[in-house]
Amino acid sequence: MKKFGVSLWYILKGNKPIISEEKYRCLFKQFLQMFGIDVMVEPEIDTESTEIFGKKVSVKADIVCFSPKDVKKYTVAICEVKKECTFMEEETGVTGPSLQKFRRTEDSPQRSQSYHLPDGLLAQHVGDLLTYLDKSICNGAILGMTVEKTMVTFTRLSVADETMEKLQRSHASVKLKEEERPVLYYSKPYNYLLLEDRKEIVKALLTLTVMEKRRAKKS
Repeated sequence: MKKFGVSLWYILKGNKPIISEEKYRCLFKQFLQMFGIDVMVEPEIDTESTEIFGKKVSVKADIVCFSPKDVKKYTVAICEVKKECTFMEEETGVTGPSLQKFRRTEDSPQRSQSYHLPDGLLAQHVGDLLTYLDKSICNGAILGMTVEKTMVTFTRLSVADETMEKLQRSHASVKLKEEERPVLYYSKPYNYLLLEDRKEIVKALLTLTVMEKRRAKKS
């Protein structure tokens, strides 16, 4: 906690009006470590590759929450950290899987207010999740987080093995039945600098920690 507080103070006291993405990444890494979560950042993270729609996709997550107990299925969650929202593919040239093939769902259907990730960031994050899927500690699913400045959104991508094979071997025109489509769950964004939001983030991170400890005991 003290280390995180010192880092936050140091970043905010700077004279520069724009905080770099590297500083946001460092801040969130230290925030995760307060909960006993093992994390990797560059240069520790290797580039991972997979086939998506017949093309090789190579990505490197900003932060990888990992399990030291397993060298193959080591990914607990992957994090994408941005200092601002990304924009649509046609505006920036950023490419990602076609979003029409993914059912986008929110964490609570009872909510009257709609929350959504920017499509550019969502496409990039889905691509990262698919690439790290085979290294996830969860069967047929992978957990993630997107962080825009200090706003955290929790994600979970569920993909059946048969569907993943189709996505890897087929072209972008592949047709999937509704029940075959990967399902992306995501929460509302929470600001980890705000007390009320931080309570929800803490609950989620503690759940992540407990889940990993229970898994480690079974293995």
